[in-house]
Amino acid sequence: MAYLVVTPGYTFTANEPLTYAKLNLLGQPVVSLTTDLFNILTAFKNGFINGNLQVWQRGTTAKSCPAATKTWRADRWFARPVGAAITYAQSSTVPSGAIATYSALLTGAAAVTTVDFGQRIESSDAITNWQRERTFSAYIYNDTGTAFTPTLRLNTPSAADDYTTNTNRLEATLQTCSSGAWTQVSTTFNGSSYANATNGIELVLRIPDGSLSSTGKSVKITQLQCEPGSVVTAQEPRLITFELILCQRYALKLENQVVGFAADATNLPNKGIMTYPTTMRAKPVFDGNNSTTADTTNDYFTATAGSVGTPAISGYAAEVIFACANALGNWTIGAQINLTCVLTAEDRS
Repeated sequence: MAYLVVTPGYTFTANEPLTYAKLNLLGQPVVSLTTDLFNILTAFKNGFINGNLQVWQRGTTAKSCPAATKTWRADRWFARPVGAAITYAQSSTVPSGAIATYSALLTGAAAVTTVDFGQRIESSDAITNWQRERTFSAYIYNDTGTAFTPTLRLNTPSAADDYTTNTNRLEATLQTCSSGAWTQVSTTFNGSSYANATNGIELVLRIPDGSLSSTGKSVKITQLQCEPGSVVTAQEPRLITFELILCQRYALKLENQVVGFAADATNLPNKGIMTYPTTMRAKPVFDGNNSTTADTTNDYFTATAGSVGTPAISGYAAEVIFACANALGNWTIGAQINLTCVLTAEDRS
């Protein structure tokens, strides 16, 4: 099994004169990594982040996903239904012998047509390790009562990481999924073949029209992989610490993060500052709804008991200033202000 391909810098023909220039070229071969070597480097094999759904910083319970809108639950993986809202939750049901511990559970509703489950590849990554042949694979559990045939769609934006104009470049028909069973689906494509692929790539697994058209219908999805080459190989998850750092570029969960101390007893803003564990993709926003109630499913500040503020963000991506106003009464001056929330830097266009 070859791991490197060495191409001579110059090839001589019969009876060709030898020169210093040709010798210099001969001493500068081109060395390329083969797919076999690329695939054993597990940190790079899977082009997806959180492909086996290890990380759920936004929570695991069912979350409503409005129609025509991307909604995240498992890190990096969004659901986007058409026609009506679905719910998106964590499930512990996985295929027999799976590497993954969890799957994404998508539950339908009346009037739902297609449902996309996907991930966007940032332009800086699309320019480098996605400009080659890759094979997509995933496991789908069909609990809809009827067999369906999903598709893989590849979309690209008209500008770097800006999907305001998002054009479909590939719609590949995948394997038919029988009801009541797990099916591994797969297809091969070449990322360098599609216009604007260097601006970023959106890959979505599309559940077809009508498959999730009632609350009694659902699908589970897990072990998503997009690897170099033309064959499906076993998934090799990254270490959880590495996977979490990759996820934190796009979403960062904070629990009781100290961001400062109350400096004023009135409803005037009190400010705090913190540094992220890793540089985020862009200046973040709060994921979820700001709340004046100490609800762990939303975003909130706490100081003394009963004192909760609604935060705002200023500053830059790597360092942020939080400003908060006390909504439920006066601060106790000097009280520690803690933040519990999820910050998100996903591309929301």
